[in-house]
Amino acid sequence: MDTGKLDVARSPVRRSGSRARARPLAPARACFQSTGVRPRPHWITTEYGGYRIDKVLKRFRSNIIFSNGMRDPWSRGGVLKNISSSIVALVMEKGAHHLDLRFATDEDPDWVTEQRRQEVEIIEGWIDQYHRDMAQVS
Repeated sequence: MDTGKLDVARSPVRRSGSRARARPLAPARACFQSTGVRPRPHWITTEYGGYRIDKVLKRFRSNIIFSNGMRDPWSRGGVLKNISSSIVALVMEKGAHHLDLRFATDEDPDWVTEQRRQEVEIIEGWIDQYHRDMAQVS
């Protein structure tokens, strides 16, 4: 029965090196034919700085903490190094997605308690700096 959807499981497989991966031979065309939408697979990387997000973020002066757990499958795509004094990366070697953002419990390991302490210290520093700057303006 034809559902009008691209059946990736039955699409031809391409070989790349020694690993085969299931990938339709013409996914963009099939997507357009079935949905009327032209896919833009590289849009995110083109629009937002892609693989060099550190270069893009250097242009901004923002107070951002990138909290990364290295047990996340997508951690390699995260910001893992400080970009500036106000764009900071904190890396939890044992952490996973948003562990440090959850409510504290008695069972929390010491390293996540320390991560939270660092985050609070950084944010308090930004707030203190704001108040110092505002006092100079007045």
